[in-house]
Amino acid sequence: MAKHYEIRSLFKFILMQFLFACASCVSWAGSPVSINGTIGQIANGWDGQGYILVLYSPSAPTGCSMANNFYIPKSAPYYQEAVANAMLAFTTKSNVTVVTDGTCDGSRANVIAVQLFQ
Repeated sequence: MAKHYEIRSLFKFILMQFLFACASCVSWAGSPVSINGTIGQIANGWDGQGYILVLYSPSAPTGCSMANNFYIPKSAPYYQEAVANAMLAFTTKSNVTVVTDGTCDGSRANVIAVQLFQ
């Protein structure tokens, strides 16, 4: 009985260590960052992997090396809506708020939302 208890305790310990390690891996994403401005350029990636926005904004504190450049990955579940909002904002020269997840894809900030306002 004692060995069974020790094995179960060891298994729980290993499981908790694994879950803790997984949680710390997932928590690398930064806090959401919102930047206001107008979209000055839109482009698709060369291999169709996503959509790129260049925002005219006085400051874009994204933490990425290309501060006013943003990336919408094609694999994102909100891809179509974000691209549609970006195209509408670009065409109408509307003000936008680009929301990033606080991470960079290469040198561009990852977009999680494109919001239009007047």
